Parts: sequence; structure tokens; C-alpha cells
Amino acid sequence: FQHSAVDRALIDDPYDYNRDGLVDATDQIIARNNQTNPLTMLRLITASAQDVATKQTTELEPLSPKILAADLDWLYEFERMSTKNNRPKRSSVEEAVDLLIATESI
Repeated sequence: FQHSAVDRALIDDPYDYNRDGLVDATDQIIARNNQTNPLTMLRLITASAQDVATKQTTELEPLSPKILAADLDWLYEFERMSTKNNRPKRSSVEEAVDLLIATESI
């Protein structure tokens, strides 16, 4: 099980825990400090991806337009406020000219 710099461990060697290509004292320390028992062991499961996807698509209900509109109200308000704040600022000269034009046309 020991591998040295001359006899490197393969990439999939189950005893080369730190994947440095060597099975040495470092790997032994890692194994000793990370022991598993039935309570801490990794439980592997296999779920059928097709069954899960089918179940999710059949359980989904179509969104009602009322809910969709309510969800998008915040976006409408945000866009309205951001365009309001992004309008170009008019100078006092432009405002005075606009006021004169408005009063002259009356």
C-alpha cells in the first residue's frame, strides 16, 4: 500500500486521501483522524431522475394571471421610479425659457 516518489499512487488509489500521489504517513494520519462508524458513515442513495422529473411536472399548477401580476407589481414600481430619477435635469435657464414660452402663448 505504500507508494513513494518513485512508485507513485494512481489517481484513483483509495488510500491516497490527500491525492498527492504518495501513500505515506500523512494519509495514515488522515485515516486515523477521520474514522467512521454506522452513525457517521455516508449513506448513498440512488434516485430515479425520470420519476422525480415526471412527478414535479405533474404537481405544478399553472400560474394564475392575478398572482403573476401581483408578483410583478414591484418591478413596475421600480422601473417607474428609476426612469423618473434618470430624467435629465434641466437648468434654471431652460426652466425660465419654458416659463416665458408658456406665458407668451396665453
